[in-house]
Amino acid sequence: ARYGRELPILPMVCVRSRGSDNLEDSDAMRGQELLRKMVGKRLNAVNLTAPQVFEDGILDRFILFSGGQPHVLMNLIGTAALGGGVPIGEAMASRVEAEARSRHTMKLVSEHKPLLDEVRRAGTMTRSNSNDRFRRELLTSRSVLLYMNGGEEWYGVNPALEIEEQSRLLEPALAP
Repeated sequence: ARYGRELPILPMVCVRSRGSDNLEDSDAMRGQELLRKMVGKRLNAVNLTAPQVFEDGILDRFILFSGGQPHVLMNLIGTAALGGGVPIGEAMASRVEAEARSRHTMKLVSEHKPLLDEVRRAGTMTRSNSNDRFRRELLTSRSVLLYMNGGEEWYGVNPALEIEEQSRLLEPALAP
């Protein structure tokens, strides 16, 4: 086992390319469309359409926030629909995203910060004896996602932690 024990391997859909700001890559755009279709089929099965369930832009926002993890996407949608009904609007989307951010930030310790910074900067996570435990924690908690897109392997910070306003929230959580 590459990380000293088995890590959960979850299927993900490419919704971004290396570098979190690259959302318009053709593979990323195809992945986003694939997730839109998946949600559409699930809605169709219960005689609903996306416009009935989501206000403008909310589905795409959830797709990007999920990091390409279908189970996270469906969880966001289900939580929002149960919490505020449909259509899911800005306020409810913000609320479920904030809850997801909170679940990730509460697990972070100061030793995670250099690894998160490296992932943000380079898409890598250098392994050493002193940081191995913290690497595993970030991966098993899915705070850092390992992507394998087109044969390329790279790391990305979970979008729940990638939002600019999140940097302000991380500072107190990561204080020594």
